[in-house]
Amino acid sequence: MPDREGKNVATLYTHPFLSPTNKAVLYIHGFNDYFFQEHMADWFTNLDIQFFALDLRRYGRSLLPHQKPGGTHDITEYFEEITLALNYIRTKEGIKKIALMGHSTGGLITSLYCNQFTDQFPVNALILNSPFFEFNLNSVEKMLLPAIACIGKFFPGISSPSGLTRGYGESIHKQFHGDWDFDLTIKPIEGHQVDLGWIHTIHSAHKMLQKGWNIDLPILVMYAERSVKPGDYREDMQTADSVLNVADIERLADRLGKQVTKKAIPEGMHDLMLSNKKARQEVFKTIKDFLQNKTDIFNN
Repeated sequence: MPDREGKNVATLYTHPFLSPTNKAVLYIHGFNDYFFQEHMADWFTNLDIQFFALDLRRYGRSLLPHQKPGGTHDITEYFEEITLALNYIRTKEGIKKIALMGHSTGGLITSLYCNQFTDQFPVNALILNSPFFEFNLNSVEKMLLPAIACIGKFFPGISSPSGLTRGYGESIHKQFHGDWDFDLTIKPIEGHQVDLGWIHTIHSAHKMLQKGWNIDLPILVMYAERSVKPGDYREDMQTADSVLNVADIERLADRLGKQVTKKAIPEGMHDLMLSNKKARQEVFKTIKDFLQNKTDIFNN
């Protein structure tokens, strides 16, 4: 359906898979992001789990010329493409056991989705990779946030005076200090500019989570073992989360529901899937153990 910016599209990526299976994962990316982590898709398919990923509206492959990259004034608008993707996986692919997976802002979106639609659009599990449950702010900024979010409710188009710093982007892209290649035109190092309407809708979702949800699903919440301060690139960004405060993730994860499994990943980065090989192996082991021991994904 058209939204406030008019026509929109979302892109469903399907990873090559040769053998039929009754298991799938649907991955939702974060802010200033799109799906490019094919090594993650390879790992799931090798586990006999078919892999799908969404580039949400106004992100990545779905970005149209008239749209503001990553912009939203209503986080629930993404529910439309998530529902369409899940229905496609069930009806066209014939797969009934599905794990929904989200990274960062995608982790917030998928959590909100499951809290609201588990009964109508059931999935079997929720996997979260460094979910964005709280703004990473100092004490003064935290005091100002409610007022800024309130302004964003009534004047959503005002640009935010702050945004992402370059350090994290430089820590992951191979052109700078990282190991990964991605399209810098749709995932720029300095991030996309946000407006106060975006801050308002994210802040509103955070407040709902803080009150506590009751997601009746097995949930895995993974995050780096430690955080470091955002800013210009430093070597310590290679082995820590330089975007979010992992203490916030650890604290708020329990608000999701009663079946939450938490795991801190040593040397993990913000996107745990882009961490060093040792950390990634721990991430994959954690996911496999969770799916086999805490869910019915592998049951016939």
